[in-house]
Amino acid sequence: MATRAEWKCNNCGHIVDTSGPWELYPNTAEKRRIYWDPRSVSKKARKSGIKGYFVKWYCPQCRTVVDSVEIELEEQVDLYEQWNKSEMPLLPKALCPACGAGLKGDLNGSEICPKCNRGKFELSNRWWL
Repeated sequence: MATRAEWKCNNCGHIVDTSGPWELYPNTAEKRRIYWDPRSVSKKARKSGIKGYFVKWYCPQCRTVVDSVEIELEEQVDLYEQWNKSEMPLLPKALCPACGAGLKGDLNGSEICPKCNRGKFELSNRWWL
């Protein structure tokens, strides 16, 4: 189950969204795509299976939200079989693919807003997807 969080700057109101982990799979061009909802994916996507998991988290060094593949499976597996496993793989420490800094999914009071450079992010909303 993925979560999505909305973080709002307590000074200027700038909003940043973080979310994950999301399932990923390669499309026909071998690009990574996500499953937002298993009921809405194509038959082809369901048949091909997932290739791993990624997150959309905040990089404090780049000061933006980035996609980071956290687990890439050696072989594609069926989405529903993976969800039904009793143990899901633990995510390793998420690293920014651009700069290598540790990514953050929780920004509550820890990061200065990149827009105003004064305020800090506070949780304004959270969803379990």
